[in-house]
Amino acid sequence: MDEFLKNIFIPFEIKDQYSGLAKSSGILKFDNGCLVCEFRTKDTILGILKSSIKEIRIPVQDLLSVEYKKKMFGDKIFIRTKSMEYISYFPGLDSNEICLKINKQSRDFAQRLSSGVTLMISEYNLKNIES
Repeated sequence: MDEFLKNIFIPFEIKDQYSGLAKSSGILKFDNGCLVCEFRTKDTILGILKSSIKEIRIPVQDLLSVEYKKKMFGDKIFIRTKSMEYISYFPGLDSNEICLKINKQSRDFAQRLSSGVTLMISEYNLKNIES
């Protein structure tokens, strides 16, 4: 399954962080059994304050779901984790779910990534039930 997801790189944005004072942009991909978010946060007022590039790796066994939703005003990928630990690395977010806004050009890749990771989550859960 890793080969199926190997060449998928989805640009994303997270808006309205810190009550609209910051936003993050980055790339979502799958690598070695982990969903990987690489991103940088910058201020929305002048756009000159930028963080360093951060990488968050979320192992498949710690994911609850990865859901792609096609919307009229921008498509979204919703990532839910079993722990708040991973989402807490994103500035201004404090739950176990993150919403990534993606562009329309990435729709096919977003659907493939969502389907592939969902299948891996199901396989992992089934393996744990059997053992």
